[in-house]
Amino acid sequence: TQSTWGFDSSCRFCESVCCVRVCVWFGLSMALEMEGPSSSSSISSSNSMSPQWDETTHLLSSRRTLDDVQKRHGSANHPPRQLGVAAVGTLAFFCVAGSTFGTEDLVGAAGPAWTLLGFLLIPFVWSIPCALMTAELCSAMPEDGGPPVWVSKAFGRFWGFQEGIWLWVMTLIDNALYPVMFADYLENLTGQLSYTHRLLACLGLIVVVCCVNVLGVQVAGKAAIVLCFVSVCPFLVLFVMGLKDIQPSVWVQSKEDVNWSLFFSVLMWNNCGWDNSATFAGEVKEPVRSTYFWGLVLAVTLVSSIYLLPLAVMVCVNQDWNQWHEGSFPHLAEALGGSWLRIWLTATGCVAATGQFNSLCCASSRIAYSMAEKRMLPRIMGTLHPRFLTPWVAIVFGGVLCLVLIVLPWQTLIQLDMCLHSAVIFMEVLALIRLRISHPDLPRPFRIPLSTWPLVVCYSPVIVFALATLVMTSGLAKLMGASVVALGVLAYFLFLHRRAYDFELPSKPTQT
Repeated sequence: TQSTWGFDSSCRFCESVCCVRVCVWFGLSMALEMEGPSSSSSISSSNSMSPQWDETTHLLSSRRTLDDVQKRHGSANHPPRQLGVAAVGTLAFFCVAGSTFGTEDLVGAAGPAWTLLGFLLIPFVWSIPCALMTAELCSAMPEDGGPPVWVSKAFGRFWGFQEGIWLWVMTLIDNALYPVMFADYLENLTGQLSYTHRLLACLGLIVVVCCVNVLGVQVAGKAAIVLCFVSVCPFLVLFVMGLKDIQPSVWVQSKEDVNWSLFFSVLMWNNCGWDNSATFAGEVKEPVRSTYFWGLVLAVTLVSSIYLLPLAVMVCVNQDWNQWHEGSFPHLAEALGGSWLRIWLTATGCVAATGQFNSLCCASSRIAYSMAEKRMLPRIMGTLHPRFLTPWVAIVFGGVLCLVLIVLPWQTLIQLDMCLHSAVIFMEVLALIRLRISHPDLPRPFRIPLSTWPLVVCYSPVIVFALATLVMTSGLAKLMGASVVALGVLAYFLFLHRRAYDFELPSKPTQT
């Protein structure tokens, strides 16, 4: 016969172990009664939980060991919480933008009127809603991994696994873009590079950034703050120098033959990635509510400013829209400030690519670490460095895979990235709405100040933009994206369908 603890009650040894576990359980229950809130009514009515109460309740409900509780509080088995507001804000800034580079194709495709209008509207219909969604769900479930945790809580482990696979593949593809950008700007700075030299430049960047991330999330956060300052400074100088050349009449001009497909895809690519800042939520300082909220406020301000201000000046300096194409910003700025400004901006391109790669390396490794911790990836991916408490295996794996992916066509990687991002953001918005309905009592230290149906209306444009981006991607990108989805479904039913793992968090503390 089997006892409620899963032991054979006919065995003396198992019976003894069972008694010990019951005693531990009872002792923890009594400790909660003495150290928890003063009355049962205050426990049940409170919307804010201390980490110890939440985790011990989780222990009692899922019959975990005491080691699992200690993992959540920065022990030797779990990364500590070290990221503050500035680090969260700058890491999110690099997950989304990093600089004005990459916006040139917008002007070349549609002219300044549609470009400036797009960057004026996109914060309200996309960036701010995505940032607020990230802040609410991270405050409710402050774990590493982010979106897979949200989706699993809302729709179950199948969709949580799919979301995790899509997001992980998407960030790994993103990782491969920025070493190539780094090599491009380095080539513009130093002259023509051979294929071997370009490959060595990419390898050097990958090794340096991976080492920084292995040293700890605090080191990666401080690096992001420094790189953000270095990336933003030249564009502020450019804006101040160009104030004398501003002609508001230029801002309403547009091209006659607008390339809407290119315009829309580049606009969305330059504003995606807000959810990547949720992947390291388990390493953000308490209180998570204020840290994430003010960090994302800082990020939205930086992203909007770094796009609008330099473009508003430069479209007045150079009004030949055919000269606006990917990588042309330093040469366009030379007409304003001379060769020194071109060299400065080109060097800044290398710095911005480094910052973006640093942030996404941090994000992708935390996704893999969280999924391994939930037994959805091989356990080795969750191995922490014994000294720095970072998922070093996941970091190294991402770096090696990045070195393989950089040989693929750049445009193909972007198209596949946007295809997967559309599916990811679609599931995240549905999870936000579903959790409001199915888990109304889930503690949300930060909550978007809207009830359910106004929230649905507010996030409808996000869903429309995500689906439109998916429709407008190329046929090859759709085929590759469908292959990733099919592999995710196949992997689930082959390896995880009968495997028990806990991807849920308790919605509120329960009285014991």
